[in-house]
Amino acid sequence: MKRSDTVGSPVRFRVEGDSMTPTLEDGQYVLLMPSFLHRGRLQRGDVVVFRQLTPPWGWFIKRVVGMPDESIVLDGGRLYADDLLLIPDYIPAGPDGKINGNWWNGPDEYFVLGDNPARSTDSRAFGPVPADRIIGRAWLRIWPPKEWGRVR
Repeated sequence: MKRSDTVGSPVRFRVEGDSMTPTLEDGQYVLLMPSFLHRGRLQRGDVVVFRQLTPPWGWFIKRVVGMPDESIVLDGGRLYADDLLLIPDYIPAGPDGKINGNWWNGPDEYFVLGDNPARSTDSRAFGPVPADRIIGRAWLRIWPPKEWGRVR
């Protein structure tokens, strides 16, 4: 996928792996709303696709849990944003074994996690994601047909 693929119209994206189960399964396709159409309007809970330019490289699909200018703390499996408990007793250690950490999102950065945290390489491993690397928000599951519907 190239950034030019996202100019002006929705883009199809194939989910690979199980880091977003049960929300999205391996092999499903979603439509992305290009990022320029929602710049500055991402919300906590949105599912986004972004390009990771440091190891592990590639395209990722994850859920936004931390917003710009927030302090993110993972303590014993609990996730806090600016001292507000967001996810109690939900996040086990990730693939790297990390269960605790502190991060600071800059003015244009988002903290993202997979819905299946035990199988997800996400901001716990590579830190906050700059807004300019987010190419779109997943809004519609289109394949397979029996799974068609909004991404929530």
